[in-house]
Amino acid sequence: MADKSLIKNAFYSFMKAFLTLFFPLISFPYASRILLPEGIGKVNFALTFVTYFTIISNLGITTYATRECSKLKNNPIQVAKFSKEILSIHITSTCISIILFFIAFFSLKSLIPYRTLLLIFSTHIVLNFMGMDWLYYAFEEFKYITLRSFIFQSIALIYLFIFVKEKNDINHYAVFGIISSSGSYICNFIYSRKLINYRIKVNLEIKKHIPFIFTFFGMSVVTSIYSVFDTTMLGFLSDDYQVGLYSASLKITKLTIGLFSAISAVLLPRLSILIKNNQLNEFSTLIKKTLQIILLISIPIYFGLKLLSKPIILIFSGNNYIEAVPVMNTMLPIIIFMSVSSILGTQVLPAISKEKIALVSYIFGSVINISLNFIFIPKLGAIGAAIGTFFAEFIIMLVQFIYLHKFSFNKEIFITLIQSLFASSIMYIILLFISNFIHNILLNIIILTLLGIIIYSILLFLLKNKIYNETINILKQKIRNRLWKKSDI
Repeated sequence: MADKSLIKNAFYSFMKAFLTLFFPLISFPYASRILLPEGIGKVNFALTFVTYFTIISNLGITTYATRECSKLKNNPIQVAKFSKEILSIHITSTCISIILFFIAFFSLKSLIPYRTLLLIFSTHIVLNFMGMDWLYYAFEEFKYITLRSFIFQSIALIYLFIFVKEKNDINHYAVFGIISSSGSYICNFIYSRKLINYRIKVNLEIKKHIPFIFTFFGMSVVTSIYSVFDTTMLGFLSDDYQVGLYSASLKITKLTIGLFSAISAVLLPRLSILIKNNQLNEFSTLIKKTLQIILLISIPIYFGLKLLSKPIILIFSGNNYIEAVPVMNTMLPIIIFMSVSSILGTQVLPAISKEKIALVSYIFGSVINISLNFIFIPKLGAIGAAIGTFFAEFIIMLVQFIYLHKFSFNKEIFITLIQSLFASSIMYIILLFISNFIHNILLNIIILTLLGIIIYSILLFLLKNKIYNETINILKQKIRNRLWKKSDI
């Protein structure tokens, strides 16, 4: 099977992330104004609780299966054997997860007000094994993944506008979430027959995968502590209002981070193949260039969102969420931290079979997160949870960077970091001055965003940033090629 273009893969993955960003920009402002912070808080608390059981069901299978299946994709028999083994493990873990969920469901009295929401969100657990995203990532079927996401998110959006009309429609909002995130799983399972020949008879060797899968499961568990445990702790140590404020801030921040996850998602299959073929120079070059791109994008986004945090909260969530502005500002630096760790911890370490190092980094981050949450949440509420998340993500990135510094750091990356910080700071100062003359909230966001892109691009050009200039030259060459083709016709 011919290798797919890394540029095309990145494009489709970026488009998927853009859709993941675009649809919530429509749905969340609509829902948050109707359901208010308390309603959003209830929904997110229930979703967070179910997420723990989804993690148990997943067992960290996605990353491990993506890495291993990408090495086998040119051998149909091995792909069929491996896929059947993984599916067997996943179905078993899903059954265990469902049993544990219902034990908690009937045992914990504090869950009684959330029971209907919990039952709706439990569909995530049931449908989980059908998702098989690892298969599509391994075969680099990013076009299919993007089209699938667009279709089901569109269906979900239509459902939202039809059925969520008043603040008591929180159950319908939960159904909207199921359609948006898990609706495509059945299609995935059906479509998988084009990639897997299920009729091939093979002897299954399930045990050999267990040690590796449980390492990734450990990563998933500790990652969940700082990614969803904040919401749970807020629910128990504070109230639904604080959960709503935190959820609004986290939603905006995580949507942005999704763009960087899109860039990193295409790397694991390619990095795994490079390691398998012992192409270490190409491996290192790909990592360093990707990190430079990540820094060039994430740093100005941080400065831009810091400047626009208030108008974004007002547009995105409404006046009832104005207290979420300081929460969002506290949390914003994780955009840079998580964008870097999305490359190092999620892609590079698994590719070189050093996922245990990633696990150690997540354990360090989780310990920091839980400790700070217990200290700050009772006193500061949502801001306290944001402080814990900030330090957790920084520690995770730092541990991964220290271990991978040979692969992930050189003079060019340092220069890119300094240039991006300088250009972003100048951009921030100029936009801060201009913002005083624009009083309309929507115009403020649009004009400052466009001006920010222009100013930042000009500054990178003046600073002669290597990655920026390479990108411009590639675009110029593509335009020339198009013009030559047209002239030939």
